[in-house]
Amino acid sequence: MNSVSDFVKNHVALCVCTLGLAIVVYAIGRLGHRLVTWIREKCAQTQRVETLAQTVIQQGALPQRAPHNPRVEEVNAAPTPAVAVRPLPQRMIQRFPLDLNRFTREWVAPHLLGSSDAAFRNKGRLLELGIERLQRATQGQAPHIDMVSFASSAKYGIAALQSAPENSYLNEQFQTQASFHLETTAQYYTYTESFSPPPLSFHIDFANRFLGGGVLRAGFVQEEIAFSEAVAATALVWQHQPIMTRDGEAGVLQGSPNPRLLRQVLRVQAIQGVYGAELFTRSQAQIEAAAHPLTSLQQVNFIAIAAPCLESNPSRERVFARETLLDIANTLFAGFELALAEANGAHCVIHSGPIGCGAFGNDREAVFLLHLLVAEHLGVNLVLHGYPDAETGPYIARWRTLSSTLQGRPLYECIQDLSQYLLQNATAQRPQRVI
Repeated sequence: MNSVSDFVKNHVALCVCTLGLAIVVYAIGRLGHRLVTWIREKCAQTQRVETLAQTVIQQGALPQRAPHNPRVEEVNAAPTPAVAVRPLPQRMIQRFPLDLNRFTREWVAPHLLGSSDAAFRNKGRLLELGIERLQRATQGQAPHIDMVSFASSAKYGIAALQSAPENSYLNEQFQTQASFHLETTAQYYTYTESFSPPPLSFHIDFANRFLGGGVLRAGFVQEEIAFSEAVAATALVWQHQPIMTRDGEAGVLQGSPNPRLLRQVLRVQAIQGVYGAELFTRSQAQIEAAAHPLTSLQQVNFIAIAAPCLESNPSRERVFARETLLDIANTLFAGFELALAEANGAHCVIHSGPIGCGAFGNDREAVFLLHLLVAEHLGVNLVLHGYPDAETGPYIARWRTLSSTLQGRPLYECIQDLSQYLLQNATAQRPQRVI
């Protein structure tokens, strides 16, 4: 040890130079390592760019990126759209985990399958089949549903509509947008598109003010059928109830719309040949035969809105009253604008139909014309289901005459004119089967 110390003392300059050289060599080595790493990363990036370029050359378009679930604070950040984007209320997104095994164990088995009522047992069997098919499709993974709603639905509150609609958003001047497109069909929802390429699709759910309506019991019309086909929506209703689609009461201008978008719910079966009270009369074998499994599952965006509910056997004056039409139009505006907010400037289509024209007692022509007023003003692609050609032909002809007189006038005045027109010319139609 002493010899080493003596050597250092006797050769200080040499030792300092050696140490300095070692530090320089180490620094050069680190720099070389970082240079090599940078070159490798750039080569990999170049390869990715070349691969992407080849894709563009061969396919003529950039490959689609997987969708993401934006946080609440960033959902209103919009890309440059093809058409002007309306200012819309901010959205919020809630994720609801689902426990299908618990749903089956605590509700489907004891309260439906174990019921003495044939309709309850049949509903239970449909849900049981749907749950089995969903679990196979998801390989037993616990599903969830993302629900989108407005952070505040004050824009569509009924206070202004009850007193002074001219002080609400309905003071906007009606103007037909060039982007508006209409299709009608007598068919019920098929969840397929006639547009090419297929756009982002939304299907209006004809909801009760409580999401799901009678889906946990023996109800079996549009909403209950749709949720029995996309059974995760039924599990959502049971596990997280109550979820309101209308704040307040169900009567005309007694509640405000609070639309709920259920995003990309898996539809696992198509139920055909059973509707309403037919659920009471079918055998279990007939029920099982009616629930057709889908070989290719469909992702459905449901927008649940609740039309106003009229009293039993409403008068003609009540059906076509300005207040009734204001409530329906306000509900449609809320639901359609939630769809537009979700689309965020992208091409989309909204599927709807004679909402509220069954047990709620609203009129089919009034609902048809209000759909056109709202859709034309917002410039959306609209497909109206459940309206046969023989019915829609006269409605469209009347709308063409009316529409030309409504351009540039406040929306609330347009609705008032529709009310007067229908009172003078239309015959209130009794409730019919709805989609």
